[in-house]
Amino acid sequence: MNKIWFVLLVMGALFSSCSTELDINADWQENTVVYSIVNRANTAHYIRIHKAYLDPSRSALAAATVKDSLYYGNISVQIEEINNGNLVNTIVCERVDTNALQPGIFAHPDQVIYRFYTPNGMDSSSVFKLKITRPSGAIVQSQLSPVGGFANRDAEQRIFPPNISNFVVFTGINWSAPSGNHRVVFRAPRNAKSWDLTVRIIYNEWETTGNIADSVVKTVDWPIVRRNLIRTVNTGNNIGESIDYRIFGRDLFGFMASSIPVDPTKTRRMRGTSFILTFTDEPLTDFLTLNTSSQSATDIRPEYTNIENGYGIFGSSYQLPSAASMANSPYDAFSYRQVTGGSGTDSLRARYPQLNFVP
Repeated sequence: MNKIWFVLLVMGALFSSCSTELDINADWQENTVVYSIVNRANTAHYIRIHKAYLDPSRSALAAATVKDSLYYGNISVQIEEINNGNLVNTIVCERVDTNALQPGIFAHPDQVIYRFYTPNGMDSSSVFKLKITRPSGAIVQSQLSPVGGFANRDAEQRIFPPNISNFVVFTGINWSAPSGNHRVVFRAPRNAKSWDLTVRIIYNEWETTGNIADSVVKTVDWPIVRRNLIRTVNTGNNIGESIDYRIFGRDLFGFMASSIPVDPTKTRRMRGTSFILTFTDEPLTDFLTLNTSSQSATDIRPEYTNIENGYGIFGSSYQLPSAASMANSPYDAFSYRQVTGGSGTDSLRARYPQLNFVP
């Protein structure tokens, strides 16, 4: 991420929608870079705001290391919530001086972010407008409609695989089943333009000379789907688009073989899998697609931004289940599915005996 924003810092002054000519001896022109991805389920949200310009007296790399050159000393940042065309709330964002961000190109350890709170979460039927007033009086702004929200809670709880109507009484998945595939069926939430699917594989591991009572729980994440598009974005109260995706047990076991290290001193037992869906809105989907399609500097240049009078992204994502719900135990989330005893991993043990998995 540091690489991306360094390129934004350098390129921000080079690519202007107002002019096609560049005078390298002209006075420096200040641009604003904004980076914020909100999750409607959170109560605290963060915005990174900093300057991007080409200073004729020193390099952009040198300027980036100086806090006063990178951050604004006095700006107004606020969020307006609009619902059905009416202003229902105005939230003033507070400046937070922090050293929590990782060191890199930008000034460190003293860094600046802006924070706002939504104690009851963010209403996905509202529009949230970001307004930044710079010291010069110039306005930088953007808006988003948060991803998330279903016609009812039952629709949200039923989205997880494999094609079952009542997850409460579901007993497990046989990943070695002769049919070979399992269906992941769900409906897209409001304002979602793309979705990711990750399968978290959960297993026990213990010393071969010991026993399972001494085991530790380990996980490995299989990123199956990245940025699959949703054809029709649901911006109202309609039922979202239905999506049906198939996962093959042989592919899951193959991923495990390529990701879990061979260690003859360890014995393992697969416990189950959690299915994690991440949805992103249209601006963030476009930003990720156009700006991170390649690792080359020219392709990282911000081809897309939804920041008016600036660069960057003000977007929304939404994960089910939430990271908070999975923090205490990998088995707590409603998306967890245990693997059926012995038979569920027959193929894993037959094809990859070097991993030392047992029934």
